[in-house]
Amino acid sequence: MPDREIHYFDSLIKHNDRQWYKREVCKGNTTTICGEKTPIYMYYEKNVDRIADAYPNVKWIIVLRDPVDRAYSQFQMNMRLRDAHMDSEATFEDEIMNEVPKTPAVDSEFPTYATIYKEYIQRGFYSDQINYLFSKFPRRNFHFIISEQMKDGTWDRKAMYDFLGVKDVELEVPKHDVNSATDEQKKEPMKPETRQCLQDVFKPYNEELFKMLGIQNPWKY
Repeated sequence: MPDREIHYFDSLIKHNDRQWYKREVCKGNTTTICGEKTPIYMYYEKNVDRIADAYPNVKWIIVLRDPVDRAYSQFQMNMRLRDAHMDSEATFEDEIMNEVPKTPAVDSEFPTYATIYKEYIQRGFYSDQINYLFSKFPRRNFHFIISEQMKDGTWDRKAMYDFLGVKDVELEVPKHDVNSATDEQKKEPMKPETRQCLQDVFKPYNEELFKMLGIQNPWKY
């Protein structure tokens, strides 16, 4: 599997054909299972439609992270990369308050970075996204993993390999956030009142999500 996000179905499909994609993902392997990791695919419905058209029997491994922490991590990544569409002086609170009136960018074939990558809150409405995925692919084609359980070692690695139908091998899981904050950001963790506000926003979506999946809600708020 490539060690980077491919972004084929949300962007590069405009300029590259399916053979290009297979070369990038499989790297010439014809006897092994190939895969890739691009989290934005599940958020934008037209990405899901393109994948369903191209690979209707594809298997999905979806890693779910507490949406509050996911949103703050995304903000930290944008600040670290100094996103040109962001005010360098903006706070996390500024960003999420500016998002509140928005709705997901569903009118464009290929949304711009400025819209889809700054939707901190709506990308955490997992139940909406997974409902749409379930409308396009059989339920048996999905395996769900809780991100926090991967990091603390309590996840069921064998279940994932059984789902894929491959041999169980040792897998090293990073213990740190790939969108690690700068030293300056680490001095300013999310404000407790902001965390509480976001927990209130996400709580009903989380409850719907885990009821749908039939597993225990690991995010206790």
